[in-house]
Amino acid sequence: MNSSAACNARTWAQNLWHHVQVSYSRDGYGNVTYQSVWLDGNQQQINATVPSAFALGWGPTLLTNFQVDSVAPGWSSSTIYLDSLSISRW
Repeated sequence: MNSSAACNARTWAQNLWHHVQVSYSRDGYGNVTYQSVWLDGNQQQINATVPSAFALGWGPTLLTNFQVDSVAPGWSSSTIYLDSLSISRW
């Protein structure tokens, strides 16, 4: 989903690990509320509610996708490592 949260991948330091945290919740109707995103200790508020993947028939599955898009058209590759992924549910 698009948001007004600032995120300029060109400013990210290369060849370093980055710490990303996402805070979101889902209600019984399948709506997801994205509260905030943290990147290397800097928080961006989102506070947006959107329909979730219930429409795809995924039901009450706790699902987290990791996706990296290119910074600019024409960039064809990135090397990304995902390490120590933790998902908490309560």
